[in-house]
Amino acid sequence: MRAIRGAICAHDNSKDAIYQATQRLLGVMMERNRLGASDVVAAFFTMTPDLNADFPAYAARDMGWVDVPMLGAQESLVPGAPHRAIRALVLAEGDAPVKPVYLGRAAAMRPDLAEPGDAERWDADRPSDGTAGSAKRLRGRLLVVGLGLVGGSLAAGIRRSGLFEAVQGFDVDRDTAHTALRRGLVDDLATDLEVAGRQADLIVLATPVSEIVRLLRRLGRHLEPGVVVTDVGSTKRNVVDAMSTLPVGVGAVGGHPMAGSTSSGAGAADPDLFRGSRWAVVPAQRTDERSLAAVEEVARELGARPVRMSADDHDRIVAVTSHLPAVLAVGLTELAGRTGRDIAQEAFLAGPGFADSTRLAGGDPVMTSQMLAENSDNLRIAVEKLTANLHELVEYASDDSATLASRLTEARGLRASLAERSAAVGHRPGAGGPALGTIKAEESDALDSL
Repeated sequence: MRAIRGAICAHDNSKDAIYQATQRLLGVMMERNRLGASDVVAAFFTMTPDLNADFPAYAARDMGWVDVPMLGAQESLVPGAPHRAIRALVLAEGDAPVKPVYLGRAAAMRPDLAEPGDAERWDADRPSDGTAGSAKRLRGRLLVVGLGLVGGSLAAGIRRSGLFEAVQGFDVDRDTAHTALRRGLVDDLATDLEVAGRQADLIVLATPVSEIVRLLRRLGRHLEPGVVVTDVGSTKRNVVDAMSTLPVGVGAVGGHPMAGSTSSGAGAADPDLFRGSRWAVVPAQRTDERSLAAVEEVARELGARPVRMSADDHDRIVAVTSHLPAVLAVGLTELAGRTGRDIAQEAFLAGPGFADSTRLAGGDPVMTSQMLAENSDNLRIAVEKLTANLHELVEYASDDSATLASRLTEARGLRASLAERSAAVGHRPGAGGPALGTIKAEESDALDSL
């Protein structure tokens, strides 16, 4: 049994600030101590009296700690101690060395235990009115290109967080752009993309992958050194290759939040869309640590957990966990349509399993087709492996029921393991993302058996 300590300071006394601070603290504690949700035995939280807007346990529950006993209490606000402090004591299985975590101003509590750089990793000195202490946190202008579901949700979440002084949007569809402005997803709209790119401090490309590649080439010569460019595309190899052509001094980082919905457009944007999801962070050829840190901070501000991986690993994994399910949903829908063509409506039999399995067939056809085309080589391999598995299962169903039962039992355990890995980073069931989240590159070998 291990007792792991940690502390962080919330940005202000609000539900969102307490939620984000708690998830950030627990995420780093779990990462450094190599914990999964099943390793946590119990957790204790305290907050200083100036925090009472919410319970930290809610944030922990959304990280998959659904069966963990948790208790909260009020901490004494000793003169000179950090304000808006959240402390955690996590009891966990295992005997590995304990790594306490003290982030931001909380690092001053135990400078002997805080790791180098942790005092700067979480800037919680900004009061709710955004005055004193905000200079380090506010970083100029964010430009979001593409204001559909993902881009609009990202813009809205960052605008609410106050991470940037201004959030500007651009979309080639005027109706989409004006919907985003009317709903308050952005502060203002850009009319000239090249000018807006020169003025931005961080640019997020939230269009289909083929358009992201074109935008990188179009914007490249207009970007100033120091600007950071990232994207939210569902495949990464072509994007990262295009990023290598950007001018020296421009920070470029591939990105992909594992969150979404079959709804689309700025009208469906939700600032909480990414909360509890993993966010793939993919270095390009000239990516530096400053750019990586900036993109990871954006992901954390949106309630996601960034996970670094290569473009090859990313595309191989999502071919199985995202792109293959989309193909299966379409194929199953088409088969059911042919099966039910000559059957009366009231006689067509389909339960919730069919509805769950075909949900992705209701997505945007253009976006889905482009996503599958960009990763067709990995998708083809995934389909071949799955087809072989299906044929084996059918053969066992005909000739060897004992082996079939054994395979089903093994699959049930494997699914529970994959679901636990997803829950450990806070995937929210029903949030519109994949049912199992994304699996880390070093954990992806288990997918070969699917």
